[in-house]
Amino acid sequence: MNLQLQDEQKVPYYYAVTDADGNADVPSPGDSVSLSSSDTASLTILPDAVVDPTKAPAGVTSLQTGFLIGESKLQVGVSVTSTLVLANGTVVPPQVTLIDIVAGVEAGGGLNLGVPVSQ
Repeated sequence: MNLQLQDEQKVPYYYAVTDADGNADVPSPGDSVSLSSSDTASLTILPDAVVDPTKAPAGVTSLQTGFLIGESKLQVGVSVTSTLVLANGTVVPPQVTLIDIVAGVEAGGGLNLGVPVSQ
């Protein structure tokens, strides 16, 4: 099941490198990661200018941290693609995370009228 993020919410993220067994590892100097959204009208990515260690679990060294921000266009399955490039130039196959952007808490309403007809 995809993470559901309301259109007025944001969620912190961290990107950690892993070894071949999937265990968190320490990034090497020169490693880099890029994240992209399949639809920025639904979800935008705001990386932190400096890695925020409080966004990762204790003992995990992040390569990048930031926020994923729900935008006004509701959509199921917005793709966030992360691509890791190791310091030696190796490009690791991209990883895709799916997020659903859903309506937020009710804040109002409105009367909607149909097409007039004869009485």
